[in-house]
Amino acid sequence: MDNKPVYVITTRGGIHKDLPSDSLTGFMKSFLNFIGLNDLHFIYAEGLNMSQKKDDSLLDAKKVIQDEIAA
Repeated sequence: MDNKPVYVITTRGGIHKDLPSDSLTGFMKSFLNFIGLNDLHFIYAEGLNMSQKKDDSLLDAKKVIQDEIAA
């Protein structure tokens, strides 16, 4: 495959980014790199099952998406 930008949006009920419990990110990076896609951008919306984190997490993810679109 031609290397193209890839945007992976993850949503989770808990907090896993940059923790040992984050099995998704490493797997996705390995798989996408294997098929020739190396320009990877991960966008996280986490803590969606935590009422105190949900709204802030969604707003942060939307901001990252808007910034990526504008770039």
